[in-house]
Amino acid sequence: MKKIITSDRSAEKERIKCKYALELYEDFQERLADFRYEKDEYWKYTKLNFLAKFRQAPITSLGFADANELAAPRAEERAKLIKLLAPLVDSSKQNILVFFNGIILDEQPFMPLEKLSLSHEAASFSENGKKSEVNFPYSLRGMKKQNFKETNILALLNAALASLDCKKGEVFIKLDEAACLKKALHLVFVDSHRAQNKVISPRVHVTLEKKSKLTLLETHVENHALLTNSFVSFKLGEETELQHLYADFSGAENSIHFTRSLLGKGSVLKSYSLQKNTNKSHASSVQHESFLREKEAKLVLQGFYYGQGEEKKDFIIKLHHESPKTYSQQLFKGIVRDEAMASFTGSVKVYRDAQKTNSSQLSKTLLLGDSAKMNIRPQLEILADDVKCDHGATIGQLDADELFYLQSRGLSKNHAEEVLFLAFIEEFINELKLIFPGETVLKNLKLRD
Repeated sequence: MKKIITSDRSAEKERIKCKYALELYEDFQERLADFRYEKDEYWKYTKLNFLAKFRQAPITSLGFADANELAAPRAEERAKLIKLLAPLVDSSKQNILVFFNGIILDEQPFMPLEKLSLSHEAASFSENGKKSEVNFPYSLRGMKKQNFKETNILALLNAALASLDCKKGEVFIKLDEAACLKKALHLVFVDSHRAQNKVISPRVHVTLEKKSKLTLLETHVENHALLTNSFVSFKLGEETELQHLYADFSGAENSIHFTRSLLGKGSVLKSYSLQKNTNKSHASSVQHESFLREKEAKLVLQGFYYGQGEEKKDFIIKLHHESPKTYSQQLFKGIVRDEAMASFTGSVKVYRDAQKTNSSQLSKTLLLGDSAKMNIRPQLEILADDVKCDHGATIGQLDADELFYLQSRGLSKNHAEEVLFLAFIEEFINELKLIFPGETVLKNLKLRD
C-alpha cells in the first residue's frame, strides 16, 4: 500500500481512541492523491480548492482526537451561544439539541427535552450505538461490521473525523413503533473560534419504526470552521412520516451537507433545504441520495438558495426508485446575483422492477446581473417501461415592468426586488409555513442585506 501520511504515525495513534478512524483516513488520503475535482463529472461545479490543504495532513490537524476539546463551551462562549440562538429557536414549540463544534453538548442550554430518553414512552435518544446499531445502517459501527466502502470522498472524510472519538462522534435518534412527538425536534449546529482551520464533522442517524412520525429541523449557523462537513442518514420503516427542514445560515468558508435515506413501504419523506449565508464568498454543496426500497414510498424534495457576491452553490440529487408504485417530486428555486454561481444536478434511476413509478423534477432560477451563472444537469435512467417521469428547467430575470411598477408606487429598488423575490419563492415558503407553523427560522429569512 502506498504511504500517504508523512506525520509521526506512532504519536498520532496514541492520541486516537478509535483505530477505525485511521483506516478511513488512509483510504481518504489515497483517493485524494489522485483526485482532480475540476475534471470529475460529479464534482466539477463544486468549489473544493480547500482540499489542497488536506493532502498529507495528519488527521489530528483537521479534527480533534478528544471531543472534550470541543464540546465543552467556556462561560463566555456559552453566553454568546444562547444570544446567537435566541432568534432561531423556540423551546415552547421545539425539542432543541445543540451541537457545539460538531459535537452534541452534554449540558443542553434549552430544556426540557420532550420524551427523548430511553425511559420515556416510545422515543429513544442515545450518544452511542451499542444497543441500536442494527437500526442505523450508515453508523460507523455498522460500516465497519459490513465492510461498507464509502464511495463519496467527502462523506468518507466525515466518517474518518467522526471516528476520532468513538463515544461522541455520532448521535442516534430513534422513534419506536407508532411514536409521535408533540413538538418538533430541532438540531442546531454552532461553532467557536477553536474550530478555526478545522473540519467540523457532525454525524446524525435517524430511524423511524413502523407508523411513527417526526418533524425534524436542522439549522446551521457555524461561522469559524474551515469546512463544515455534515452527514445525516434517515431510515424510514413501514408507513412512517418524516418532515425535515435543513436551514443553512452559516458564515463559514465552506459547507458540505449529505443526506442519505432509505424509504420503506408506504413511508413519506418530505425534505426541504433553505440556504441564505452571511459570507459572500461562501462555497456550499447540498447532496441528497435516497433509495425508495419498497413499494408506495414517497419522497418530496424542495429547496431554495440565494447566492450573492462570489458564492458557489451546488445541489446534487441522486434518487433510486427500486420498487413499484414509488413517487418522487423535486422542486428547487434559486436567486443568483453578482458574480455568484449555482449548479443543480438531478439524477433519477428507475430500476427494472419499479413499474408505475411517478417522478418529476423542476429547477427554476433567477439570474441578476451579467456575471451570475447557473448550471443545470437533469439525468434520467429508466429501465422500467410503465413509468411517468419528467423534468424541466427555467432560467430568467426579474420582470423589468413589474420592477418599474413597484418603484412607481414609492418602493425603493431594493424593496421592490425583495417583493419580487418573495413572490418567486412564495409557493415554497407557504408550504413550509403549513408544515412548520410559526417556525422561527422562516421568520428570520431576509433576501436583502
